[in-house]
Amino acid sequence: MPDDLYEDWSNLERENLKEIFLVALEKISENRFRIGNLAEAISLCKAILERDNCREEIYRRLMCCYQRLGRRDKALMVYRKCVQCLKTELDVGPTSSTTELYNKIKTDASNPCDSTTAPTARIIPEAARSAPLKK
Repeated sequence: MPDDLYEDWSNLERENLKEIFLVALEKISENRFRIGNLAEAISLCKAILERDNCREEIYRRLMCCYQRLGRRDKALMVYRKCVQCLKTELDVGPTSSTTELYNKIKTDASNPCDSTTAPTARIIPEAARSAPLKK
């Protein structure tokens, strides 16, 4: 429908499909993180943040990936990027859980990203998962 590219319904549909895609990437990145495939988890997190740089839980997962790889410097840089993006895009600061993770990594706390504290993807309500796409 070349004539309808910028109609309201197509913008809503495009945003809906983008969100479905990003949630799928979040779930895959969470799985890769949990099984220890950190390189793929990092790649997926970066792909998500390229499309939506305000997903704070993805910054936390990325911080944990780098921390597990022994790249504390990269984990701390990710936090600073998170703070900058949230301030620029939404005029807010990071949540306490993100700041707490940063402080643990900064002070070199042992295992701040173990499996019990690993960042997880957002919970999507059942109704939203099974709802038909709207036009």
